[in-house]
Order: sequence, then structure tokens, then C-alpha cells
Amino acid sequence: MTVTDRLIPYYVWFTWGFGFVSNPISIINFGMLFITLITVKGIYIPSWMIPVIVGLDILACIAVGHYFEKYNIWNRITSHQNINMNPQIKQMSDDITEIKKMLQERR
Repeated sequence: MTVTDRLIPYYVWFTWGFGFVSNPISIINFGMLFITLITVKGIYIPSWMIPVIVGLDILACIAVGHYFEKYNIWNRITSHQNINMNPQIKQMSDDITEIKKMLQERR
């Protein structure tokens, strides 16, 4: 196993996690900007907190991605999309099931 092979799960976890964590982050960011707009005072963050927040954000993305992989959520989402939003895939799946039944009855 190479170094790249060891890094691939972290890349996948981060990518999946970032995709889903970015929505709440954007909502929180909008809320902070709105509060700043209303109060006209601004929200000041010390410079040393920026890398801490970025680090926590990266860890949150990896954790969510790992959770998605551990509980097979991405495959369940894809299956849901194929069944409910893609009638051609559903039809092919039904056809394959029917062919399997016919083949088993022949034996």
C-alpha cells in the first residue's frame, strides 16, 4: 500500500463531507453577515482563530465523509435516485429481476 492509497479515503471523506457541510456553513455565514449588517458594528475575529476555524472545518468535512462511507449513505442516495428519479434504471432493474425469475423457473 502506497502513501497515495492511504490518502485516498481522506480525500473521498473530505469531498463528500465538504459537499454536505458547506450548506450549513453558508447558512451560518449568511446569519453572521446579516447580524453585522443590522448592528453595523462588525464581528471581529482575532487572527489566530482563522487557522483554528479552518482546521475544525476540514476535520468536520472529513468526519461527515467518513460517516457517509461507514453507513453506506452515498450508495443509498444513489439507489434512491435511480429508483425514484430515473425510470429507465428502474425499468432495467425490473427487467433483470424478471429475467432472473424466468431463468430460475427453467432449472
